[in-house]
Amino acid sequence: MGNDYVVNVAKGSWYPDGQERLRECLAEQGWHGNYLSYRNRMPPDCPEHQVRPYAFKPYAIASIPDKPDVVVWLDASMVLVNPLDKIIERTREHGACVWDSGWALGQWTKDEALAIYGVTRDEAMTIPLIVGGAFALDLSHTRGAAIFARLFEYAQHPTLFAGAWDNNAGNLGDSRCLGHRHDMPALTLACREYDTDIIRDGSWFRYDAAPSNDDIIIALGKGEL
Repeated sequence: MGNDYVVNVAKGSWYPDGQERLRECLAEQGWHGNYLSYRNRMPPDCPEHQVRPYAFKPYAIASIPDKPDVVVWLDASMVLVNPLDKIIERTREHGACVWDSGWALGQWTKDEALAIYGVTRDEAMTIPLIVGGAFALDLSHTRGAAIFARLFEYAQHPTLFAGAWDNNAGNLGDSRCLGHRHDMPALTLACREYDTDIIRDGSWFRYDAAPSNDDIIIALGKGEL
């Protein structure tokens, strides 16, 4: 095993309890790597969540004190039902392990952000949106390091991680845009820039549902907390 990390930030509401649940899941599934978490505070130099939503994810990864290999980001809504070994192995091989959310980039990215990214709405409607609540990058791999550098660059931009979650008021632009998901478009386009394979068949990750034997991460949400 290399110098691998699981990283999480949880602030307010039920999220710290979810973070504790995640810590317990890691122990139950035999995680022997590092675990970096921030509870009820932002990582160093990170804007508050209300100012730049979900920027804390790349900021937390950037705060790892030594030189990491594979970094697995897991939201506080995630639980493990099997060890992370297969995800770590794939990440070492490909530089990244990411999943298709089932949505299109164009459904969850505001007009202003698409213009900055240099992607048209029509093109964005054909691009799969990557899950933001669970992903892995190997920062010792050329691709993984490049993806993270681009993601962190996007997180520091004053506009890309700002804006309303929904487009109910129509202030995010095109009617095909349902809202803005901040970190997910940034991760999607960073991965796209570096020709990253996306897992599309549901292997190892599942939204709230009864787990199968192949599942590793389940997005349970608040669950029974």
